[in-house]
Amino acid sequence: MYEAGVDVLLGGGAWHFLPYRTVCDCGWSGQRTDGRDLVAEAESVGYVFVCDAQGLEEIDTSTVDRLLGLFADEEMHRSLRPSLAEMTRVAIEILSRDPDGFFLMVEGGLIDWVCHTNEAEATIELTVGFDAAVGIAREYVRGTSDALLIVTADHETGGMSVTAESSHYLREDGPFETPDGRPFYVNWLHTYHTDADVPVRAEGPFAALLSGTYENTHIFYVMAEAFGFAVTEETASESE
Repeated sequence: MYEAGVDVLLGGGAWHFLPYRTVCDCGWSGQRTDGRDLVAEAESVGYVFVCDAQGLEEIDTSTVDRLLGLFADEEMHRSLRPSLAEMTRVAIEILSRDPDGFFLMVEGGLIDWVCHTNEAEATIELTVGFDAAVGIAREYVRGTSDALLIVTADHETGGMSVTAESSHYLREDGPFETPDGRPFYVNWLHTYHTDADVPVRAEGPFAALLSGTYENTHIFYVMAEAFGFAVTEETASESE
């Protein structure tokens, strides 16, 4: 990832970066058996390293160009510290200083995990956190004329449905309350991925190309067109 030129990398997984039994300042321990210290290697080529929410908060995004943040041994657990919204804010503030533009992917990956275990309360909490991160991105997009924001999912998990009345089904969770006090219930069919269509929402230039129903690979070609890359669905089809 360093060789590929990734400028900002934030999340968990510290044990994949640190040598076996090496512990960073925040207490994250390494599991690498090849002797490499990828944190030290990152710092040697100009990355600033942080490992907790306070460290991220103290980053001067007007001067830092490359940032590595590792906030857990393995995956980050709820409630996320730093939050997904805060990581998104810092990433955008750093990357948006590049005059050539940038690509940023933000993933609320734990939503899938808690749907696999049918944890409705955790799903709601993590989705609200993801929505806050989207809010940060929308604020940036609405302040510029050349940024495309895409929000989607790779699949649905658990066959989840939301109802206003209790179904008394075995896999039902609730009642929960909407912000205005109305009750609702969450039902699950199973604990697996489904092939249900997922929504795509987009804002900014080229967003109109993401209306309708299409294969998920279409999103890649829209991003390529937005970046001005010489690849389209037609040329890719001709080369197959």
